[in-house]
Amino acid sequence: MIVLGVVTAVLALLSLADVGRVVSDGLIALMGVLFIISPWVMSFTVGAGYAAFAWTAWIVGIVALVAGAWDVQVARAQHQTGHMVTGH
Repeated sequence: MIVLGVVTAVLALLSLADVGRVVSDGLIALMGVLFIISPWVMSFTVGAGYAAFAWTAWIVGIVALVAGAWDVQVARAQHQTGHMVTGH
């Protein structure tokens, strides 16, 4: 879980450093999927007595998946229109 967290944080920092980079945004969404499936792959599901670990992985995974997918859509819209979309 620590490795997944570190890799996700590095990808997020890369995404912040290079706004037009759709690849790193897609990788953040992929990391979200990996977080979501990790309790079953690493055998720490709720039934095994590791409920807090499993819920943390699922919540972080959902947040990363939604943020990564949303960022991909924003980057695609910017690329198609040819200008930046600002949030103010």
